[in-house]
Amino acid sequence: TLTDLTDDEFGSLSGLGNCSTPHTIAVEGNYSCAFTASISGNAGEIHENKVTATVQDNEGTSVFAVSPAVSVSFSDVLPAITINKGANPTTIPEPGGNVDYTVVVNNTSTAESVTLTTLGDDIFGNLSGQGNCSVPQTIASSGDYTCTFTRSISGNAAATHTNVASAWAQDDEGNTTSANESETVTFTNVLPTITVSKTTNVPSINEPGGDIVYTVVVNNTSTAEALSLTGLNDDIYGDLNGQGNCTLPQTIAIGGDYSCSFTKTFSGIAGTTHTNVVTATVQDDDGSSVTGNDNAVLNYIDIPPTLTVSKTANTTNVPESGGSVTYTVTVKNTSYENTVLTKLWDDQIGDLAG
Repeated sequence: TLTDLTDDEFGSLSGLGNCSTPHTIAVEGNYSCAFTASISGNAGEIHENKVTATVQDNEGTSVFAVSPAVSVSFSDVLPAITINKGANPTTIPEPGGNVDYTVVVNNTSTAESVTLTTLGDDIFGNLSGQGNCSVPQTIASSGDYTCTFTRSISGNAAATHTNVASAWAQDDEGNTTSANESETVTFTNVLPTITVSKTTNVPSINEPGGDIVYTVVVNNTSTAEALSLTGLNDDIYGDLNGQGNCTLPQTIAIGGDYSCSFTKTFSGIAGTTHTNVVTATVQDDDGSSVTGNDNAVLNYIDIPPTLTVSKTANTTNVPESGGSVTYTVTVKNTSYENTVLTKLWDDQIGDLAG
C-alpha cells in the first residue's frame, strides 16, 4: 500500500494532479501519477526536487524510497519595453508656445523587472532632469514609468513639429532593449490683426478752406508674425501710394507700425464738415489678408466778413448861403467771399438807400 507521496519542494502530492494516496500496488506492479507546479528562478539557475514514496505491506512493515533529483534549468528571457509619447496640445497657434509632453515606458516582460537606464529625445536631448523625468528607474514586470516635461516650440502655420522619444532598459543579466515613439504638433494659422489711425494736423479750418496734412498710422497688433502692408486707400483721395511720403508695400514688424502723411487742399462752407476714410490692407506670409479703417473729420469755422468804407465830396467849400455837394461812398469787400450790402447810413443825412 502506497501510504505517502511527498515532494521535498511541493510537500504531499496526494490531491495534486492525479496523484492520490493511499494506493494499492500489486506485486511487480507500479503506480504512476502526474502533477503540475509553478517554479521560478533567474536565468542560469537550476531548480531541483525529489519525491519520497512510503509503502506498507499487510504486516505493517513500512519502507520508503527517494527518487533521484529532477533538474529544471531556467533559460534567459530578453527584456522588452514599449514607449508612448503624448503632447498637449497637439495643435498650437503660430508662431508657437509651450507644449506638455508625457512619456510612458512599459515593461512588457512577464519575467522580471527592468532598469530604465536612458530616456532621451532627438530634439530635446537627455530627458533626465527635464520636468519630473529622472533615470535610472526600476520598472516592475508588466509595470510602467511615466514622466512629463514642458518645452517651447515654434513654427509657421501648417508646419509640423515632430520629435522622437527613446528609452533604453536593462535586465539583471545585462541584456538591453530599447523602444522609441514620435509625437507631432501642428501649427495653426493665426489671422493678422491691425489698427488704423487717421488724423489731421488741425481739428478745424477757417472757411473757405486751405491745406490740411493727413497722417495715417497702421499698427501691427498681431503677436504671430510681421505683416506686409499691401494697400492704403482713401475714399476721397484714392490710392495713397505715392501721395505725400506714403509708399507701398511696407513690412510692419510684430507690435510695430507704419506712418505716412500727405497734404490736400480743399474748400467748404462754414458750419459743415469734411470727412474721409482711409482703409489699410495687410497680408501675412500665409496669404491671409485683413483690412482696417479710420476716418478724419474736419470742421469749417465761420469767419465774419470784413470791409472798408471811404467817403469823398466833389468840393470841400460851399458859400455860406449853402449849395450842392456830391458825396461819393465806396464800400470795399475785404473778406474772402461775396457779401451783401444791407445798409448804407450817413450820420447827417440818414439812410442813403434811394
